[in-house]
Amino acid sequence: MLLEDLFERYGSMLSIHQLFIPELVLLLRRGGIEQQFMSRLSDNLAKLRDYGDVCIRKKKSNMEYLVGQSPLCSMRFLLPGSNIRVLFVYQNEMVYLLTAFHERAGHQNTAYPKYTPIAKQRFNELKKGD
Repeated sequence: MLLEDLFERYGSMLSIHQLFIPELVLLLRRGGIEQQFMSRLSDNLAKLRDYGDVCIRKKKSNMEYLVGQSPLCSMRFLLPGSNIRVLFVYQNEMVYLLTAFHERAGHQNTAYPKYTPIAKQRFNELKKGD
């Protein structure tokens, strides 16, 4: 499944920041994990469409609300040789895809503090455009 096909399938529920796709493409090119990533992203979007934020709050989910960073959420993609995070907002049945990055192993090396301000700024930009 191509990235464009996926976004077309779920387009009515998506708002994608213009810098998200180039970031994601760079991450996926490095690892040879495109198909696995796309399959899991499609699953996550289907869950959000069908169950809303219940699937974010559910224990053992690969999606979570970021503590102290409302309204930001994270999708975790643990793939062979790769650990990609997608920061997004789920609000009013819409998914705002904001930024993607490679997460380092362990809580000591987390990249969240670097990317949460970027995600919040991008969310504000998308909301202004609504």
